[in-house]
Amino acid sequence: MLQFLYALQDIGLIVYSCLKAFLPLPSLEILLVPLCASNPGRYWIYAIEGAIGTCMGGLIGYWIAYYYGYRLIQKFVSDEEIHKAQVLIDQYGVIAIFIGGITPLPDFILAYIAGMMKMSIIPFLLADGVARLLRSLIIGYCIFTMGKIIDFELYGNIFSIGVMVWLLGKYLIKKSLY
Repeated sequence: MLQFLYALQDIGLIVYSCLKAFLPLPSLEILLVPLCASNPGRYWIYAIEGAIGTCMGGLIGYWIAYYYGYRLIQKFVSDEEIHKAQVLIDQYGVIAIFIGGITPLPDFILAYIAGMMKMSIIPFLLADGVARLLRSLIIGYCIFTMGKIIDFELYGNIFSIGVMVWLLGKYLIKKSLY
């Protein structure tokens, strides 16, 4: 599936970022890094596309949780992760969404918790979108900068495969612990 989405490039990135914003899929970087490595000058476009897709998916996740709530979320996320997210949102609101958005915390959890707790939709979308855009810009810029240091024509595929294997392994290990 990732190869298909990678072949679609821009549309594939938007579709994947939308899906992973409300489904338990590996992080956006699994597609963002190879795209940025293959075309480093477009990193900022990929970051914007990832943020747009994340906002669309976040909106879907928010509305699902808004209407179906805790019993649905419980099928995808452990009670411990739900509790952590609830505590953060109770204490910090939009700031928790922003901080969660720039960290590796799965963003579908943020959308579900925000919807379940009936958080105001506009602040949620702004905080989540800006945070994901910032995170994608930082990652893309790092790839862009490394492209000037490392010959991506020679080492880019090895680097991209290494990052994808690492992210997929991290995801599978995390899934097996729950």
